[in-house]
Amino acid sequence: IGAPTALANITAKPLTLAGTFTASDKVYDRTTQAVVASNALSLVGIETGDVVSLSAGAVFADVNKGDLKVVNLTSSTLTGTNAGNYTISFTGAPTANANITAKGLTVSGAVAQDKIFDSTTAAVIAGATLQGVIGGDIVTLENSTSGTFAQSALGNDIAVATAMTLGGANAGNYTLT
Repeated sequence: IGAPTALANITAKPLTLAGTFTASDKVYDRTTQAVVASNALSLVGIETGDVVSLSAGAVFADVNKGDLKVVNLTSSTLTGTNAGNYTISFTGAPTANANITAKGLTVSGAVAQDKIFDSTTAAVIAGATLQGVIGGDIVTLENSTSGTFAQSALGNDIAVATAMTLGGANAGNYTLT
């Protein structure tokens, strides 16, 4: 009778990340996807002779507009001949900061209506619609039906100013351009 045998598993070794990276600023797009602009990262714990590289991928902490938002490396992957022998541990991994700026929206179709003299500068606007909102976001055009004539006296082609603003749950991620 031979020597007894036993079964056991060999599992992937977790590697840690060291170094630094920077992330690019972006315009609001309703995703957390970030772009690694510069990469001085290294993998710690690779066994001698193994070929493993980091494909650095990054995500913002959330989708919303803001300055100096935290960017994490949690979408990074391992590549190379021996990559299957390892995993990435993101515990203590470097982070970066970047900005998500507001996405510009436009108003189309807004037409100031002619009126009969009434000694006021009040104007009526018709047909204003908001263009460029990303699907799924809730953004409305506020104050879109009123404006102010530049003068109350009779005239042709008088400039009309509006006070249109954005409303809705996701308005903070947008600006009127």
